[in-house]
Amino acid sequence: MNFTHLQYAVAVAKTGSISRAAQQLFVAQPYLSNTIKKLENEIGYQIFDRTRSGIRLTPEGQEFISSAYKILAELNKIKDISSSRLESPLRIATYYSSFLMHYFLEFKSLSSVPFPDKIDEMGIRDVFHSILSGKSALGIIFYVTSKESSYFQMGNDYRCVCQNFFMPMQMYVLLSKTHPLAGKSSIHMEDLQRYSYVAYNDTCSNKYLKILGIEDHVNLLQVSDRGSFYDAINRFGYLSTAPLPEAALHAGCKTIPLADLELYLNICYVTSNDYQLNYRECAFLDFVRKKLEETVHKS
Repeated sequence: MNFTHLQYAVAVAKTGSISRAAQQLFVAQPYLSNTIKKLENEIGYQIFDRTRSGIRLTPEGQEFISSAYKILAELNKIKDISSSRLESPLRIATYYSSFLMHYFLEFKSLSSVPFPDKIDEMGIRDVFHSILSGKSALGIIFYVTSKESSYFQMGNDYRCVCQNFFMPMQMYVLLSKTHPLAGKSSIHMEDLQRYSYVAYNDTCSNKYLKILGIEDHVNLLQVSDRGSFYDAINRFGYLSTAPLPEAALHAGCKTIPLADLELYLNICYVTSNDYQLNYRECAFLDFVRKKLEETVHKS
């Protein structure tokens, strides 16, 4: 058994499928299946139950995968011992956000030294998972202020620490400048029901729809990437909600206050429990904070 075998088992557990895991790992399905069987023979128990509907973890497999996550996380820490130095690549996992991506690229462009940085956009639970697995060192998430305790508990469940680094941001309705509601000074909840609404398709976004009271919207569109999200808004007249900075980065969009429901969104960074932010990570968070301050003050 080696680290690669642990990574293979974790990938299968995460996808719930040998074939999907093989695609993600860029290995042949028979090879991956055979490797998992050899691993199970070596440790003396089954990690996965194979059924007609797919595979699932055995009780022993659940403990195995939990330990594998810890081992792989420690391996990444060993690889990143030098990450406290000034010249250190960023490995960021963030919830879908145009302004964060924009700030990331601007921050990167200001550096006089090139870095092989990486930023991945995903759902909030996936951000925690990315930190736990060691794939990312720094995560950034957003959550409705009133739900802080539940998200901090979620982070704790993934052995992560959440830290707010900017004041709560008021939520607005995001729409195109040509939308029938674009001329209004405020938008009411009944308007959200009357017009098509687009949202990201992840568990936490679904909970947010319940807060808005539109989880059963008759013309709800759920997408998994920002390109589709903004195509729906700019080209097909969909509404959504977002903090103020989002619209500033899209020429065809604008934001209008939501009249009936006072919502505030917190932005916080996420790290593993015992991780110390390095110089560039601190500098990036400070850069984001200052850019947010500039945007909010301009409004």
